[in-house]
Amino acid sequence: MGQILKPNLLSPLVFPLYTTWTTCILSLFILSLTNAAVLSLHLQQQSSEALTYFKFARENQMPTPNLSSLVHELRERIAATSSTPPNTSTNTAAENDSALEIRFRAVLPNLLHAYVVPSSSASEREVIAVLKLISHTARNFPGVFYHGKGSAILPVIGRVLPFFAEPAFRARYGVILDTLGSLLSLLRTGARDAYCQFFIDAMLAVEDIFGIFDDPDCISGLPASSKPDDGAGVLINVTGKERWLTFATWMVKLLSKCVTEGTLYVEGLISLANVSAACSLLCFGDAGLHMACFDFARIVASVIDHDIVPHENMIRSIAAILSEDKEGPFLFRNMVYDSSLGSCLNILHSSCSDAIVEITAAGLINVFPQSMQRTKSQELKVALCCSYSRIARTCPPHIWRPESLIHMLCCPEPFSSLIDCFHVALSILGPDRVGGRMENNDGVRLSVSGDITVQNSSVGKKRHSQNVDTIQTKRRKVDDDVMASDPSVPAECKLPSIVNSKREEEYADCMHKSLVSFLELLKPPTKPDSLRPDVALAALSMLCIAFCRFPTTYLSICIFQQMHAWIPWLCEQAEREGSVALDISNYLEGIHTMLLVQSPFLMEDKPFEFKVDCADLMHILLKLPWTHPQMVVGPHHPWKTRCLSIQVVSKLGSILKTEHALELLDLGLNDEAEEVRIETIISMPVIVWCYGLGLLAEMFKRLDLLGKEEHIKVKKIIPFTLGFLSCFYGYCSIVDGLPPGECKLFIDINNEKHGKTTDYLQGFWCSKCDRSIVHNHKVHLKIMQLPDFQSARVGLNSHFPHLQSLFFKLLYDESSEEVQVACVRIIRRILLHGSDDILIKTRSEWIKCVEFLLLNKKKALREAFCTQISSFLENPVISCLFLNGDSSNKTNEQKFLGLMKHALSAAEDPQIFETLLECVSQIMISVDIHSQLFLSCLILLVDQLDHPYVTVRMSASRELAEAVFGVETEELVEKMIPIVLPKLVVSQQDKDQAVRTLFELAKCLNTDMVPLIVNWLPKVLAFALHQADKQELLSTLQFYHDQIGSDNQEIFAAALPALLDELVCFLDGGDSVEINQRLSRVPDMIKRNCQSSDWW
Repeated sequence: MGQILKPNLLSPLVFPLYTTWTTCILSLFILSLTNAAVLSLHLQQQSSEALTYFKFARENQMPTPNLSSLVHELRERIAATSSTPPNTSTNTAAENDSALEIRFRAVLPNLLHAYVVPSSSASEREVIAVLKLISHTARNFPGVFYHGKGSAILPVIGRVLPFFAEPAFRARYGVILDTLGSLLSLLRTGARDAYCQFFIDAMLAVEDIFGIFDDPDCISGLPASSKPDDGAGVLINVTGKERWLTFATWMVKLLSKCVTEGTLYVEGLISLANVSAACSLLCFGDAGLHMACFDFARIVASVIDHDIVPHENMIRSIAAILSEDKEGPFLFRNMVYDSSLGSCLNILHSSCSDAIVEITAAGLINVFPQSMQRTKSQELKVALCCSYSRIARTCPPHIWRPESLIHMLCCPEPFSSLIDCFHVALSILGPDRVGGRMENNDGVRLSVSGDITVQNSSVGKKRHSQNVDTIQTKRRKVDDDVMASDPSVPAECKLPSIVNSKREEEYADCMHKSLVSFLELLKPPTKPDSLRPDVALAALSMLCIAFCRFPTTYLSICIFQQMHAWIPWLCEQAEREGSVALDISNYLEGIHTMLLVQSPFLMEDKPFEFKVDCADLMHILLKLPWTHPQMVVGPHHPWKTRCLSIQVVSKLGSILKTEHALELLDLGLNDEAEEVRIETIISMPVIVWCYGLGLLAEMFKRLDLLGKEEHIKVKKIIPFTLGFLSCFYGYCSIVDGLPPGECKLFIDINNEKHGKTTDYLQGFWCSKCDRSIVHNHKVHLKIMQLPDFQSARVGLNSHFPHLQSLFFKLLYDESSEEVQVACVRIIRRILLHGSDDILIKTRSEWIKCVEFLLLNKKKALREAFCTQISSFLENPVISCLFLNGDSSNKTNEQKFLGLMKHALSAAEDPQIFETLLECVSQIMISVDIHSQLFLSCLILLVDQLDHPYVTVRMSASRELAEAVFGVETEELVEKMIPIVLPKLVVSQQDKDQAVRTLFELAKCLNTDMVPLIVNWLPKVLAFALHQADKQELLSTLQFYHDQIGSDNQEIFAAALPALLDELVCFLDGGDSVEINQRLSRVPDMIKRNCQSSDWW
């Protein structure tokens, strides 16, 4: 029936051909109509775009007399809905919409028949204008398509689909896909089964490229070119390679769209065979089809089920694609293509089984070095490194060849994910074997001067040594195919081959010797034949970051020494104003990582120390990002290098002169980049920590500059710095009768997140503010020693009020809720460290702060304040804030509780009530249960149990449970029922209120009211029979009759056995004589009530 379409000859790909492409005209999809579904995804689009489409329709005089007025009405409707709030009558609006929908239904068929006709000669401008109008209508006026009725949507889909096989519309396929997406979203809402059937047949079409419509009526109104001669369906002309390639590409994209947007509807409809068929299209086509297949496999594995994806075939195919050189069939590879491939590989390789990892390992390892060197895609580099790491954890070393990592350090564009690969390799081979264990604790002083040698690697421990000649002989076998013969690898990357040993011990020894030799090449350039400075510096920096995790090895010390040896050379280049451009961001990150490792180890092993002879040179080096920006290049933003410089400055401590540190601090605070100012502000506490409390006054002097900050992102970090600085201030203060404070910094050296200062400070602990926080003492910690109070406190008292003023300024700034919440979260740090004099002077501001937060309309602020409110009850805070300045005899606690009572009486919003009650609960948790304040708070909670708002009553119950019993709400109600329910039924003063309360209690227990009161009938009757007033028994029986319909005889008959037990055991704490008198009346009352048949 037509020509056979042969695939490209891509023999390395491993998918079988599921079908031969033998037809010119395709019949597609079995589309059927069924009922509604529940999911509707509205794709957003600006109304102004739709106006241009309407304008086009009017200018071209569409073939209907009603079109002009319809377009005008649509324009008015869109303008009205976008600028006017919906304040019109609902009925009127519905009538207008209905009339508009009817008119549009009369126009739409004419538009479709006149302009949406699949053909290479069709006018692109006209077709696209109509399609955009249809897409906008489906999203914003779904009633035109009967809110998703299949018979209204499927004919339109049938007209649109064939355009995917029209190459003339290649540039507008995205618009066509969006139109189909809008229609399918509406179909998913109105006819779920039709949507599911469409998806099934779309998969079959991709698998077989052949399908038939079952229902001729559901796809009527198609153009003649799309109607088959032998039955119902949609005919699509795919004659020629270009037509079927574009059609297949965009059909796979349409499948991906269905999976992404209709996951809940299609997750049970897709199988391994379907996905394999779609992925088999990798055997054909161009970049577009390949990327569509990559994205489809990635989406299915991510949102449906990774078990239905052909992992092995896909990974092998990806490896085959990556193995082709630049002259191969994959000339279309670019960064976009590699990013799509990399994202797919990352998902597939991370979700496949270990068996597939082992099977596909060799193929990926073979392409790993050259792919990392050639690609510009960060996604592909990440995927390759993650795959390498998993292969290393799963397979023996001869498979993943750790020596290849050394070669890749010299790539022109080193990638940070290689560091993770090094970490995995060193962990498996043994860091002590690869690095050489340091057995002594004498320490190594790192100096920028002197000759550095790394020849002797046997330090303190006997190694598994081999004859050097034997090692050199073995080196000739490894990686020759990948590195030596690859013309694309720069000459400086072609290092001597490394040993190919079968045992991990031999690999470790050989890798050690190779690294020692490699380090000799990474010295600052002194000879013409040296490695290029940028290559050597980048390789050394990455090795430094990798080995910082294992700082006590000999090789680590050698690397650290080499890092210091570069400082004079870098400063010399700056002084010469040379043209050398270097990526020093990685170098600064390496120095920063060294400092992170150094801090905890200085307390114990002291493997290395910095010499002070590099102080001036370090100052020059750290200023380079500001003074010599032309020297600082690389893939990162320039601000990242400046941030790293600030991080290094903050942790150098005594190595850098104080005036130099403050100069760099000011450069960061005044930097134009928000990211740099954020890093500098959050580094201020670290500077105080590392340089000493003598710099605390200098930090306070810069608070005025922080107060002028206008950018929200920067202002959001200021409160955290204020909190830490406040703790340092309190640490310097001496309060008579109170023990001095203590600050600690808990550092887990195995935590990779310490590269960010915010993560680094997560381990900060203050003895006053963080008493409830328990850190793991097994991690390395650094403790700040008590300073010389006299010298440390000079000038601090005069600065601390400025800190509080900035705090209140940010708190009351309504421009950002995030900034306000950040302020609330550090109230405890500000409040507890203020001196008595400062607290007394600012007590009115703090009371205003409490009142402001208790009734604040922003829920996030109120919730944050709940965690801080207990701080106001600690001494000396509460005694300073509530001095005996009035004539009342109330205690300070009662005065503070008066603020809570006032807030409860003033609150009107149930949500505000809830957070107020949570505050009361937090107060109860923080104070002694035997105190008067605890009892007063308990009464406040109990008073809210009969609040008019149900949510408030429930919140009061919950908070009461958490504060008093420490149990969940359901457990609390179970404890309350035996006492509360009898009194509630017997002593009902308001019958309706009692019923509502019982309903709420039953709801808390996940039951109904009737079973609840029936289960507790014996206890209720026992309580009623013991009452002095006989009428209470009668009212109780009447209550049960109203609720369950039983008379008194049936009630007593059901309860009698358990009632006798209750009567015998009943105790209510009353007078024993009175109890005996009541018991004497019980038999007569039971007998009389049971014998009276007309008692009701």
